[in-house]
Amino acid sequence: MKRKRVLIIGIVFAALAAAGYVWSRERGPSRSHLPPLLRAAANGNLRTVKRMLDANPAAIDFSDSNGNKAIHWAMLDSRKEVFYELIRRGYPIDDPRLLLCCRGTESGLEMLAYLLERGVNPNQLVGEGHTPLNLAVNNGPDEKIDLLLAHGASIDFRDARGRNAFDILDSRLAFINAPNSIWRIEANPSEEGIARARSRVEARKEKLLEALAKQKAAERKNEADFP
Repeated sequence: MKRKRVLIIGIVFAALAAAGYVWSRERGPSRSHLPPLLRAAANGNLRTVKRMLDANPAAIDFSDSNGNKAIHWAMLDSRKEVFYELIRRGYPIDDPRLLLCCRGTESGLEMLAYLLERGVNPNQLVGEGHTPLNLAVNNGPDEKIDLLLAHGASIDFRDARGRNAFDILDSRLAFINAPNSIWRIEANPSEEGIARARSRVEARKEKLLEALAKQKAAERKNEADFP
């Protein structure tokens, strides 16, 4: 029985390796399936990225089967040095996909701030019709929400399905409260865990309510100044 179990595990790992998903303790699935430049960007290998782009500047626009380019992989894996190098080489900061790729890590937030401080509009649809703020209130962290709000992200701006940030939080709360949700069934959270999840959602609602009041006040002031 033990030998059979070992054999099955070996077959599974062999299949994953063949598909390019070799596991690393530090970084999860490897990026070995990516084209060379994209893999170098994902791994943060700045020297290789520079060498490849010196040899072929047009490679900056090469993409994988999902449409991700080197800069997207750099952002997805929080490789800010590669991100800045690709920007320096002329990659346009107004690519909406960049907002979709910003992680909640310290480097990810730094890259998001870089984009927003240079006028990238947070009120645009990204990915499959999401808004950056809706994604942030659903996935966090709170620092990302604060950053978007500070740079003009509108709470009233709606995604392709007509949902604003409050709608996203209401859906998340309903998901947390549903006894037959996938999260309840698979994660089997304790009552304390459920209470913490509810508390996070309620705290984000309070944050949005405060921000909405400020946004409405600013709109009224603008109307008064420019009747």
